[in-house]
Amino acid sequence: MPEYDLAFAAKLAELANEVDEKTPWAYDARRVVIYLSRLSFEITLKALLGKAGKPLNEIRKRSHNLRQLLTDLDDCEVQIEVTPGTREWSSAACIRAVTIDLGLARVPIGDLIDAENRGVSKYPNQIRYGEAITEVDSTLLASAAILAAKWAKDNWRTIKMR
Repeated sequence: MPEYDLAFAAKLAELANEVDEKTPWAYDARRVVIYLSRLSFEITLKALLGKAGKPLNEIRKRSHNLRQLLTDLDDCEVQIEVTPGTREWSSAACIRAVTIDLGLARVPIGDLIDAENRGVSKYPNQIRYGEAITEVDSTLLASAAILAAKWAKDNWRTIKMR
């Protein structure tokens, strides 16, 4: 079994969505959704890096820093379909551009991960222990965690270090 399990990350995202759907306005439920979503992001990114061949000790050094883990994907590449039947190698950091479609607006996953730079509660400690959590919408995070895990699964076979 790999050190970081993508199926586990996907299940965390799924649970975050279930909690969000059942009690979207309860503070403690939103806190659980935020925590599970960010934990799912962490494990998804670490699983991708591990699959690509990044040494485990380097992955562990990143601890819970989602932004650094996402930046590390710049050193990896995946094959993406550019036109039907045509695939090209691209930076695995293109996961940043995967978007949550809200109808009138589209929110990239990368913006949600980078939100810690814009004043949201620092994952994990300020979410676990903070008195008041400042965060982007928990429903967005839960949806993004599902999409990140799906993207990882879809690109699992081709991810590699550059």
